[in-house]
Amino acid sequence: MNTKTSRFGVGVERVIDYVCIALMSVAFGITFAHIIGRYVLRAPIFFSEELARYCFIWASMLGASIVHRNDEHTSVTYFVGLLPPKVGKILYIARSVIILLLLIGLFYQGVRLSYVRRGLRLAALRWSWTWLYSSLPAGALLMIFSTVKHIRTKVRELRAH
Repeated sequence: MNTKTSRFGVGVERVIDYVCIALMSVAFGITFAHIIGRYVLRAPIFFSEELARYCFIWASMLGASIVHRNDEHTSVTYFVGLLPPKVGKILYIARSVIILLLLIGLFYQGVRLSYVRRGLRLAALRWSWTWLYSSLPAGALLMIFSTVKHIRTKVRELRAH
């Protein structure tokens, strides 16, 4: 693998990690400020719920891509562990291909939904719903890249044996 490409990939992954942390921090911070404003100061922040929701949805999609990138999604590996290693790798590749097809569908539907909702605006922030719905294709695209990477790794491992 090209070192520049791998450094670029690591840089992109790091940016995604920090953006996810920042989004969760903003969601937590604005929710906390809203609670203080509503119950202590009796002056709630009118846009806080929408902003927290936006941040949380984006953080969820980016977080899912981070977990997928690290291959840390919950899975039951007991029965696969009983199989010969070569068969386990083949099943992993088959599962990953199914996941890839689902993610491609999710990406397509996310782009479609983002386009269809482009004219709608949030009540408080007046932002387009497209920004919210675009989290779906963004997260799906990141997971597609990870899935392809996982498949390539397992295919190389199969060829090595």
